Amino acid sequence: MCGVVSKIVIRANVISAAAGTGAATATAVVATVLVVVVAALIIIIVAAAVVVVVVVVVVVVVVVVLVLVGGGGGVVVGGGVVQT
Repeated sequence: MCGVVSKIVIRANVISAAAGTGAATATAVVATVLVVVVAALIIIIVAAAVVVVVVVVVVVVVVVVLVLVGGGGGVVVGGGVVQT
């Protein structure tokens, strides 16, 4: 009888250990997915910020060039400068 009880306890421990391993694996998978998602979001945000900075720099350069070429008295027409 004692042998039967010990076998039941051993099997219960094995099942419990397997369940624990499954839970740990699921947690690791969820953690990995979260890390990948957060990394992707960071990359997207950084890329968007770079695009915004590039657009702002281009606009500033274009405005400065137009003002310099126009001598301050030009009128911007269709992206060009017409002297008045």
